[in-house]
Amino acid sequence: MLPPWGLMMKDALALPALPTTRARFVWMFGQRIDLLAFFLPAVLAPLVFIIGQSSLLVKSALWTAVFLNAFGLGDFHVGITWLNYFDRKNLDYYKSSRAKRAIYYLAPPLIIVFTVLGSFFCPAATASVYMIWSVQHLVQQNVGLLLLYHNHGQNEAIVNRTLEVRSLHLAAIFFSLLFAQRIFLMQLAQFAIWKIMVALVGIAFVVAILLYLRELIVQLRRGAYLNVPAFLFWCLSIYFFMPFAFLGNSFLDALLIANIMHWAQYIGIMFVLVKRKYADEQIKNLPMGHPVMFFFVMGLGGLLLLELGRALPQTAIHLPPLLSQSLLSVVLGFGMVHYFQDAFMWRFREPYYRETVLAYLRKKS
Repeated sequence: MLPPWGLMMKDALALPALPTTRARFVWMFGQRIDLLAFFLPAVLAPLVFIIGQSSLLVKSALWTAVFLNAFGLGDFHVGITWLNYFDRKNLDYYKSSRAKRAIYYLAPPLIIVFTVLGSFFCPAATASVYMIWSVQHLVQQNVGLLLLYHNHGQNEAIVNRTLEVRSLHLAAIFFSLLFAQRIFLMQLAQFAIWKIMVALVGIAFVVAILLYLRELIVQLRRGAYLNVPAFLFWCLSIYFFMPFAFLGNSFLDALLIANIMHWAQYIGIMFVLVKRKYADEQIKNLPMGHPVMFFFVMGLGGLLLLELGRALPQTAIHLPPLLSQSLLSVVLGFGMVHYFQDAFMWRFREPYYRETVLAYLRKKS
């Protein structure tokens, strides 16, 4: 008798015949924006990685930092998060309770302070928190975007939400384990228990993929249509961390391709949100009457400040080592603040964010 996971594998492998089905291109924000923000970066990111591996660039710490930040995309995307604090309606919401004041005002500086302290007193633990949080942050954005891609109630073939999310999480875990084994845990990888754990996660990942495809095909056979961009985005989300597992010699280096795709996604979705949300009377909540210009001002402000925090330790001749490490830790802290902020600012189960964010993202142009 097969064990439970064996039965799941057997069931998953019994894929029904693929029907002749209707396929539609239902874009999230329109063909141009979707291609630029969600799909083109998947082609360009590997090119940036390859160029960044040039021996001439590796010799320059400053140029290496520029490539690892994809010419500022990373800092730009962190900067535009702070645009939310310049919306007067948001500020009223942030101040509306003690818990919200702690989340939106107290937590960000505390995260930066603890990141700086952690870099001195427990650097390994601080780096581990950053790496794990980074992977979780990237995969959660893919989960959220995939949900937005679906057009519920319009006869689209939509796989069970739990299975869809599980397939993305298992992909992230499996490829992250392969990365950790390759870079940090080479000795541990010699033990049988590690090999068994990785193998079990890999089997669960493959089973989830097969079950996903099986359920999708079943729905197509019942007359639902295939939303091609949504399906391709799911495929892209599965691929997302594959380069992370096999390329690069450090965490930032290995995660570069996934990060570039993530940054482009975030910039694209925030651009659409700002353009749509502040096209009507909501513009009065901003300090500037040109929301798209304000979007770029905030992004460039984040770019300049964070790049300065990285560049000074590399270029200043007489900068004390303590100050240099503190500046780099502050930059790292801002990254973790971004992770924390996004966990709340995109929480669509809260009525406020369904009204002020989700409603504009689902609004058709």
